[in-house]
Amino acid sequence: MASLLLAVGLSGCTNPLTSGTQYKNDAVSIEEYYVSNTNPYAGSVTTISFLLQNNGEEPVPRVEVNFFDVYGMEVLELKCQGTQPVAGKNACIFDSTNSFGEIEPMDVRMVSITLKAPAAEEIKTSTKFTVGYYVNYSYSGFRKADIPIIDAVTLMEPNAEFSESTSTPGPIELTFDPPVGGTRIVEGKTISEYWGVQDRPFEVKMTFDYASGLTTEKSRDVIIKQGDIMLELKGPIERAHTDAGLLYCEFCKPGEEGCPATESSDCTSSNCLYSEKLIKIPSTLRCSFQSSGTNLPAEITASIWTSFSYTYEFTGTETFTVKPIPED
Repeated sequence: MASLLLAVGLSGCTNPLTSGTQYKNDAVSIEEYYVSNTNPYAGSVTTISFLLQNNGEEPVPRVEVNFFDVYGMEVLELKCQGTQPVAGKNACIFDSTNSFGEIEPMDVRMVSITLKAPAAEEIKTSTKFTVGYYVNYSYSGFRKADIPIIDAVTLMEPNAEFSESTSTPGPIELTFDPPVGGTRIVEGKTISEYWGVQDRPFEVKMTFDYASGLTTEKSRDVIIKQGDIMLELKGPIERAHTDAGLLYCEFCKPGEEGCPATESSDCTSSNCLYSEKLIKIPSTLRCSFQSSGTNLPAEITASIWTSFSYTYEFTGTETFTVKPIPED
């Protein structure tokens, strides 16, 4: 296994096994994990090596590997492919400042840490030592929803259907709960159909949750900070309001009183909204919308483009049983 690890990890920065690419919700994973010796003698050396792989469809802006707990073991060397370890820490950071740059889709970086077991005088019987580490990375997601809106005069139901794009791969996914415009019975089951009506408020709920298929069980709570969820409204749609003010919405525009967000460079229009509060996954945010403009066609389509960014972190451990040196 060690020879395979070196062949893949040091052949540049591109994983050769990329044919038939299939992206995963585990956006960054540990591959080719290898330990040279889990039962070292006192005073001897052992090594943990692995590859960090980007399983997503976009570059990962920043990945940190931190061996935060080496309990009783001495760190002799830490190798971070394409960069130097962080000064004063047993950590590697992979980002655009590295010689290989950000970790591209299906690309890898090798990490290797060499440890020395405690000295013979400290080990009289077989003793366990556990090394702890975490992998922390910045990531983002996107999904859009297209909502038909009718005048309910010329048309009583839309020709188009509500639709949403496929959720981008990643640990956190978004689902929309659109307005129910009507229902129908099919084989005894009630089927909801989704649309809005012009000049009437309608609510859209957005739920952020852990994606299905995640294999990393030891992940830490994910927090999405205020302002890190952006809605870009496309077409004749705006936040719902009356003469008394805005209806309930957990998104705001920069510059409004109490709005913590600043305008993002990712916003391509003047119709962007930002999350007002910090949320812990899973969470649901709500906002009331309405059609905007006058003399609209009998049916229009409004789109909500939602992008969000967050930090995801998972942990791992390796336990060594250090043996005393046999007496002659």
